[in-house]
Amino acid sequence: MSTKVVYFLLLAMLSTIFGYVLPNSDLDSYENNIINISITDSIYKSLQNSKNISNISRFILNNPDHDSIKKMINIRRGLFNSLENVVLSEINIDSILEVNPCYIPIYKNIDRTGRNVFKFSDLYSDSLSIDNPYRNRFLVADLNTVDKNQISRGVREIFPNIYNGWEFEKLFNFFKKHKINKNDLNLFSDVQIDSILNTSSDYKSLIFDYQLYKNYLDKIKFYETEPINKFLSINRGKKVVTGQNICLCEINNDTINFVGKFVTSARGKTRVEIIDSIEDNPIQWQYSKSMPIGKYKKYYAPLYHIANRHWDTQRKYEIFDFKRDSIMGGGLSKVVYFDGKSQLPNFLTMEPDKNYPRAVRRNGIHESSLSIVSKCMLGSPQSLGCLRMSDYSSKFLRWWTPRGAKLFVYYDEDRYHDEISGNTVKELPFRNIREGNVFRRWVNVNHKDYAKKLDLDVDGACDNCYIYQAWVKFKDEFLSSDSGKKFINRVVVSNDLKENHL
Repeated sequence: MSTKVVYFLLLAMLSTIFGYVLPNSDLDSYENNIINISITDSIYKSLQNSKNISNISRFILNNPDHDSIKKMINIRRGLFNSLENVVLSEINIDSILEVNPCYIPIYKNIDRTGRNVFKFSDLYSDSLSIDNPYRNRFLVADLNTVDKNQISRGVREIFPNIYNGWEFEKLFNFFKKHKINKNDLNLFSDVQIDSILNTSSDYKSLIFDYQLYKNYLDKIKFYETEPINKFLSINRGKKVVTGQNICLCEINNDTINFVGKFVTSARGKTRVEIIDSIEDNPIQWQYSKSMPIGKYKKYYAPLYHIANRHWDTQRKYEIFDFKRDSIMGGGLSKVVYFDGKSQLPNFLTMEPDKNYPRAVRRNGIHESSLSIVSKCMLGSPQSLGCLRMSDYSSKFLRWWTPRGAKLFVYYDEDRYHDEISGNTVKELPFRNIREGNVFRRWVNVNHKDYAKKLDLDVDGACDNCYIYQAWVKFKDEFLSSDSGKKFINRVVVSNDLKENHL
């Protein structure tokens, strides 16, 4: 090897370590090619055992055609599973979590007792067999309502797309091969589909997948709504900081996939029984604010196990619901009730990990069904301890989450609160319930299906999220009608008017 080649190799190594720039060279093109190949290969060899994600990323970016580029991509992917490697690489952790919050358990110190730091291997379910593909799924409850600057985080739901997942991949590929649009299955009878699937040597597996897919369409997809997207929650004209959500996560080899996220509401209240001297009177309760911070910071364990999966009264529990549960570690057709009378639909029992004996038991994830206020306030802490969700999200989560899956709960104490941040007084033109009912009745007459879907009654509050959302959608049309003319001069422009609050 010539002296010049050795010189350039040394400079290349220095440039990799210290960021030096190679000087211009008057070597002929043949020597330049040898130098470039030697430099690239030497850098590749030096990075094979590197823990520095940034250096590997730089190599991948600068050498997209290198023979071992796929290997380097795989090495880099695995390095993200260790917080130590991310810190070494001087990568901003919060920027990663903005894109993929499923890394929260291993990037953030979520154990408020200060004892445990979770690792990649801790994410798998402990109760499902090692060959069960559903053991790779886990949940992350990110319960902060404000960012580091104490500004409301807002919530933007991202609904999971099962068509990008592995569960029905074989079935969808078969449909594609036979030019059947999976969205047009209603055009075929079950007999027709059966005869088509019967042409495959893998008929039994395909017909089972088809039946489970049809069950998904009838029991889950049918209830799908628009994803909630809002900066603040609304209750009685007050805007409250918002940001709580549950993330659906799945491990794929050495990668953690972010599947989607749903808005939720965690603990914000407590209650005590009002003592009554007359024993036959029904029990009455007094409610007050109570956050899981300060002396109550151990209320939530950082780690739970989904101990059971319950049902609801809105849907009939049938044979393929049972079959679905049989491959998901189990499930119950039983419905859970609060105080023995209020249904808690699709209740997923949260069992605290044994390492956190002081965490409160008997909480769960379920549809918010106790009051109108609770639905308007989704994303802000206002439950008695459970994690409340919307109708569709609770059904999907119950369908997607296996029994025994882990649930990681994360929040910073100074970022978990329900402070008021403005009001809707100037954005809604209604000064009282009577005026609000004018608009409610107009929506129910002119957009009956929407009013029914939104649960917007003809009579009710003039400042909650139901009327607010209808106002956002139909404001212009209402103001041009005879009913809305009197409100034209009261309208102001708001940056929040494109938000979906339910």
